[in-house]
Amino acid sequence: MKSIPARSQAFLLGAMLAATEAFAQAGGPLKNWFDDPFFQVRNGVKDCPVPLGPLTTGEEMQTQTHNRTERGTRCFQEGRCTKPNSFMYDKEIADGVRAKFAATPAYRDASLWVTIQRRIVWVEGCVAPNYRSGRLDKLVREVPDVELVVVNVRKRASDPAPYRRLDGVTAPRPAGR
Repeated sequence: MKSIPARSQAFLLGAMLAATEAFAQAGGPLKNWFDDPFFQVRNGVKDCPVPLGPLTTGEEMQTQTHNRTERGTRCFQEGRCTKPNSFMYDKEIADGVRAKFAATPAYRDASLWVTIQRRIVWVEGCVAPNYRSGRLDKLVREVPDVELVVVNVRKRASDPAPYRRLDGVTAPRPAGR
């Protein structure tokens, strides 16, 4: 997979720091409190808004703690998971998703980020206008232990991003995230 140029990395870091500062003023610093996998797999669309991913304020983290504990263990209690908590699969799933994208030339004309929580994979970003729904979902579902894939992508620059953005522009946040 092609690495992101240093200039782009510097721009993204600057944008992330600015967004973090803005959010800090509005409710505390943003942080990936639970160390959920969050990474970029494609960088082909200029000016694609960076998703907020698993970054939350301390206040949001506190409200998520009980919910994450209950949902994480339910999978094991119901016999759908062999590990005692469904979040324990996420790092291995992240490795599998990275490998899937590294092995395919598909979506080189997209900018995509991945968040993984509780065996659920969110793919967010920008795709080409000719993107056909279901293709990203199918690719990611091939990774072992993935329970659900949620694809939130924008096809045209004039469309709003269908996800919460790092720059503070929000779209409704799906339940459980």
